[in-house]
Amino acid sequence: MEKSGCSLHDTAEFLSVTAELELAQCMLKGRIPEYDPHVISLEVSRQLEDLVVADAHSCSCCSVKFPNATAQRAHFKLDWHRYNIKRQLAGLSPVREEAFTVIADKGDDIESISGSESESEEEGEKGDIVDSNHRAKVFFRNKHGQVISLYRCLLFPAKECTETTPVSEFVTRALCLAVPNQWAIFMLGGGHFAAGIFQGQEPLVHKTFHCYTVRAKQGGSQSTRDNKGGNHPKSAGASLRRYNEQALIQHVQDLISAWADHLKSCTLIFVRAVGPGNRSVLYGGKSPPLDKTDSRIRTIPFPTRRATFSEVKRVLGMLSFVEDHGPESEFLLSDPASLNDARKLVTEKNCQEGAKPTQTENEGSPRRSKNKGGVKPNRAKSRPSPQRSLPASVSYASSESEAPCTSDIEIIYQDQEIKFSDTIKDVDQQIKNEVSKKKKKDKSKDQKTSTDPIVPQIKKSKEEILKEEKLRAQEAERKQRLLEKRERKQAAIELRKQEQEAAEAANPVLVFQKELVSALESNDVQRLKNCLSSDFLQTLPSPLPGGLQETLNLPFTQGNTALHLASKTGTPLLVSELMTVGADPTALNKKQQTPYSVAVNADTRKAFQDFLVNNPDKFDYSKSKIPVPLSEEEEKAQAKLKAELKAAKNKAKKEHEKVQRKKKAEEKAEQEERARFMAMTDREKRALAAERRILAAQKKGTTDDSKTKPIVLARCFLCAIDISGQVSFDYDQYRFCTIECLRAHRKQTNPDGKINRL
Repeated sequence: MEKSGCSLHDTAEFLSVTAELELAQCMLKGRIPEYDPHVISLEVSRQLEDLVVADAHSCSCCSVKFPNATAQRAHFKLDWHRYNIKRQLAGLSPVREEAFTVIADKGDDIESISGSESESEEEGEKGDIVDSNHRAKVFFRNKHGQVISLYRCLLFPAKECTETTPVSEFVTRALCLAVPNQWAIFMLGGGHFAAGIFQGQEPLVHKTFHCYTVRAKQGGSQSTRDNKGGNHPKSAGASLRRYNEQALIQHVQDLISAWADHLKSCTLIFVRAVGPGNRSVLYGGKSPPLDKTDSRIRTIPFPTRRATFSEVKRVLGMLSFVEDHGPESEFLLSDPASLNDARKLVTEKNCQEGAKPTQTENEGSPRRSKNKGGVKPNRAKSRPSPQRSLPASVSYASSESEAPCTSDIEIIYQDQEIKFSDTIKDVDQQIKNEVSKKKKKDKSKDQKTSTDPIVPQIKKSKEEILKEEKLRAQEAERKQRLLEKRERKQAAIELRKQEQEAAEAANPVLVFQKELVSALESNDVQRLKNCLSSDFLQTLPSPLPGGLQETLNLPFTQGNTALHLASKTGTPLLVSELMTVGADPTALNKKQQTPYSVAVNADTRKAFQDFLVNNPDKFDYSKSKIPVPLSEEEEKAQAKLKAELKAAKNKAKKEHEKVQRKKKAEEKAEQEERARFMAMTDREKRALAAERRILAAQKKGTTDDSKTKPIVLARCFLCAIDISGQVSFDYDQYRFCTIECLRAHRKQTNPDGKINRL
């Protein structure tokens, strides 16, 4: 059914539809009424001002006060309190304790106070209520009494609209949509991206592209698969998807950055990006393309298809469509919240009359009736058995049993024990018999079991016998024709093969090429010489049409000549022999390669160069790509140059190794000195620092180092070497330059090896 309405972009029609606009009745349910001091009466205002929080223990439902909390809790467990709670939920006034006692004595409407049936009904009624604050659309009523609807996302952000939002705010924001607005729509999912910025219905800019980021029929991005842990797939497709994900993010960010000026003038931005991966493209990163805190960003409130420009235009049309639902009286009949109000009125009437709902109100089983109303059944509670009509045979038997007995027959009742084991054995045997019968029937359909009746065989007439014989003769004749046809085909193939062999034997070029290829493939030089000799040429069926030289240069497969094949074998004698009789070294194959280019070793290449030196005028060697060989002097000079380069390279390598060894020795000495310094006491460290300051001052105060004698502040106790400013090896108040001097001193002072420890 096609929906009726208008578009927001049709300003004249939109203003006529929204004349004297106000919220529809279905949107006012569950809302907190606004306090207007000009409308509310003076008495009600005083009552509201006198309202205070009571300190005493009381029950507001039953209007009873209690001396302490214990009495209050005991009251909450009474049937009287629960009965008043149910009446309050049904919109009825509570009853006093005396009236409840009278009702309880009569037994009216008391059985369902705490029963599961009433609770399930209340749960069902609660489930039917449609919260107006959670609708995808907002419903209004115009001056003509027609109900129109707009998507809520056009008026408020997701969390801004609450129950306390004034009704006038809905109307004001709806009327503001009549002004021409600029909207932006972004859709992203499955590697598909589509976006557009529209001024009314006209697109200002739009862009769509697709990157292969999701495996076909698999779902999920490659980054999601990698983040699950384990070994990351290393296939070409996985690598391509990882690259495309980064490319997609970069493309989207660059596009939104390029549209920055258009986005600033947009009043609303609609986004469709399902999943954290797609949302991170728009909102993630250090500098996200879109700010998720922007109040203009709204989520598209209905499902969409694949992101394409046509889908973007469809979304724009649905968002800007103002749907006309017809008169409010007809709309309330189809609205779920309004149907719930009607059900509530029926419940109130039944409670007032003291009647219980019968099964006829909800025809069929309870499960079907609840599912039709959209209420989920409570699985934790027992379900009443449905009342269904009995079958005709059972109802007839029951009617006969209920009929008065007019006969004088005496009915005797007797208890009898029934064993089901025999019955089960009979059923098992019956199943086995059926299975065996089926197997026998599959093996031979003609054979029957002994229990089956014997079917008499029907004799065939002479006409039927003649007809069957004729059919058999026709089938045999058909098979004979097929056999003869197959034999003729095979004979024709053999004949063509023989004719081809005879033609090849009569063709001198084919015979010569066949023998030539055999000699080259076997690397047999003597066989090649025999093939090129005049004796073999005389044995051919006829002389070669173009002579021996032209026949040698004829191409084989892939455009290779005989000289190409000889070069590939790697035998220099074959190459020399063919070039001697006229094989062209400048011939090219399909890959534009000369015979020298396909040579597999140095000896074969040397054979080409030697032939060039010995026969410089036989061919145009400029196209053969054969390099001119060097003279003896040039070869010696080249060898000498290579030796010099090698010697220089070795020398540089040795120098580099020497520098590295020196550097490692310095680093090792530095580490050892650092370790000795860390092992010194604070007093020794201060003394060493003082020595170094004296040396530094001495060097700074002198201008000519050659005339100034350095001051010796410390010497080795054994060898008297200057150790001023160095970290020394200390032992028993003595200082040494190296550990060897320390050991020698200890051996001199303690020849027995005893160490005096202080």
